[in-house]
Amino acid sequence: MHSDCSERTFRHKKQQSVSDFKADDFMSYTSFASSITQKGGNMILSLLFNWFTLPILFILHDFEEMILVPFWKRSERFQRNPKFWHYFGDTKNGAVFSIGVLEEFLILLLVSALCAAGDNGRLYLCFLTAYSFHFLIHLKMCLSYHAYVPGIVSCLLQLPIMGILIRHYFVLDLMTFVLFVLTMLIVFGNLFLMHRLMPKWEAQLNRIFR
Repeated sequence: MHSDCSERTFRHKKQQSVSDFKADDFMSYTSFASSITQKGGNMILSLLFNWFTLPILFILHDFEEMILVPFWKRSERFQRNPKFWHYFGDTKNGAVFSIGVLEEFLILLLVSALCAAGDNGRLYLCFLTAYSFHFLIHLKMCLSYHAYVPGIVSCLLQLPIMGILIRHYFVLDLMTFVLFVLTMLIVFGNLFLMHRLMPKWEAQLNRIFR
């Protein structure tokens, strides 16, 4: 009888020990998972609010254009509609189109570097907003064309990200408004200039490498 009592006590302690081990193991796992989640969230936020997020988003968006614009302009639907021939400039050469993209990318890299050096969230906000406004051009092109236009997919994917970034850096005052107007003039003036220059670059390169 004493032996049975000792055996039951031993089994009870063993079960309690296993239960305690499982509880401790679960708590340890939960703490580890929470730590990993927190670190992952902090990493995502640090990447999202990095000064160089804008040029990265820009070049990812323009990859869609650089890759697909030459094929899109050779499509039968595009060729049948002369009123859309001015889309993305008058060139059909992907390499020449990439030169214009490179110039814009370098401008955004310079802007991001200046913002990082001076901790200038106001200037960064203006370029974020100007970049987001150019999404409206893609949307208008797509609605007018009644079909896919290169760049629209990346625009739709990036739209929520731009909303988060603009909200993060948002400030409204006279200086921001003036800076925003200047930024819009620079961005869209440069875009217009690039589209005018690309056919000339194409002709020049054809003469050099014929």
